[in-house]
Amino acid sequence: MPCGVNRLGSAVRSRDRFLREYFGTVTLGAGVIASQDCLGFAVARTGAGAYTATFDDFHTAFYWGDVAMMQATPEDKLYKPVSWTSATRVLVFQTWDISGAAAADLATGAVLQCRFVFRTSNVPRKGI
Repeated sequence: MPCGVNRLGSAVRSRDRFLREYFGTVTLGAGVIASQDCLGFAVARTGAGAYTATFDDFHTAFYWGDVAMMQATPEDKLYKPVSWTSATRVLVFQTWDISGAAAADLATGAVLQCRFVFRTSNVPRKGI
């Protein structure tokens, strides 16, 4: 059974099977991606606050994701997944400005800490 970590940092068992996690770090420049350190996927900027993550391996479903945005000055922005296309292995996500209710770039030098989880099989979850 896959294991996870609870809020106290202790290992916990999950009833979900066939999960695969990806981690990566993306540093933003002025309207560009300055650098990235991602294992198993690559991130590209497609517009203001819009990004695509292209994965090396095929997955049947996007299960869960989170992008922590680290920057010197706090901003009113959050991560918003938009779509997952398993045929092309592309996850589209945005950095969303809550105040302006639109996709928006973060400040130059901001770092995105990405964590994405996918299902690798259509086998259903184990019983409740």
